[in-house]
Amino acid sequence: MANKNYYIFSLVFFLFAQQVFSQATNTNCSNPTPFCTGQTMNFPAVTGNSQAQTGPNYGCLGSQPRPSWFYMQIATAGSIVINMSANNDIDFICWGPFSSLNNCGNLTSAAQVPGSGYANPNSNGCSYSGSPTETVTIQNALPGQFYILLITNFSGATQNITFQQANASNQGAASTNCGMICLVTPTNSGLVCAGNTSTLSCTTSTAVSSFTWFGPSGYTSNSSFNTLNLQTTATFTLQGTATSTILTNPSSTCQAITTVTVVPYPSFTINPVNPTTCQGGSVSLTANLSFGSVPSSFNYLWQPLTGGGVFSPILQTTVIYPPLLPTSVTMAVLPYSVTVSSNLLSCPITKTIGVTVNNPLTPSLTM
Repeated sequence: MANKNYYIFSLVFFLFAQQVFSQATNTNCSNPTPFCTGQTMNFPAVTGNSQAQTGPNYGCLGSQPRPSWFYMQIATAGSIVINMSANNDIDFICWGPFSSLNNCGNLTSAAQVPGSGYANPNSNGCSYSGSPTETVTIQNALPGQFYILLITNFSGATQNITFQQANASNQGAASTNCGMICLVTPTNSGLVCAGNTSTLSCTTSTAVSSFTWFGPSGYTSNSSFNTLNLQTTATFTLQGTATSTILTNPSSTCQAITTVTVVPYPSFTINPVNPTTCQGGSVSLTANLSFGSVPSSFNYLWQPLTGGGVFSPILQTTVIYPPLLPTSVTMAVLPYSVTVSSNLLSCPITKTIGVTVNNPLTPSLTM
């Protein structure tokens, strides 16, 4: 890592509770991305040769390459600890508090979060280290206050940067105003058997004015509750549009995904096809799964459980000892069945087969 001098690097901080992916549109202080407590922000780092705008005092940052700006507005008082991480070197600087967001012209050394600046480059408000992980601490944050955070991709590597509030569950931790941000949370009803009914639903922040679902085969919907009948696993994207009175650019979009996992019904045959044995003998039956299926991923149940002579009723293969036939019966076909279902979810298929038992009469000799 090259030697680092001291400047101040500004980023606007946006706190997110679920994992959200941002596009690199927040490369200027005037167009920051919001941050909402309780979620993890995961965004692609800016690459190339761009530099942060001139004007702000970048404190401990000796250079400000490839900037990403974020902001947050405090909702409840307390402290906020934010952890940032990537695979390669990143840096940051934080300013505040401000009474409004539009303070790009006031990012001075005096406005840096206490502890940041040239005199103490390893402080909690600014860092120009060679590390891929950083931490910023904001003490005594008050409701209504704004903070601006700048994160730079010093390494220039193609990578994602993640950050989240590390002390969100601690007593005395502050929280941010999530109502002003674009936030959508899609959910689904969970595992479902192929062709059975599943549902999509969603919640949004109050700033979201409209949203649209997108899915396979051109699927779209504007409803907050949707009923589906899927044959295969499918991923759906929920895209929202929010309107904000805080930002210079009042419209923003956000999106998140949810995957409906569809469990297929098992496909199998019972082998052998025409099992035959003699009186007092046995026969081995196997639930032969279709190509590519993993036998250990399924449950098996052979029946009848009593009186039928099933030796291993819960295994893929079982030996069957048919009950003895009356001496007057020379042949009989006895019914057996096996039910196969996935370990993930009970989506059972039952098939039956007849076991032929031969019982030839014993010839008698007369003298």
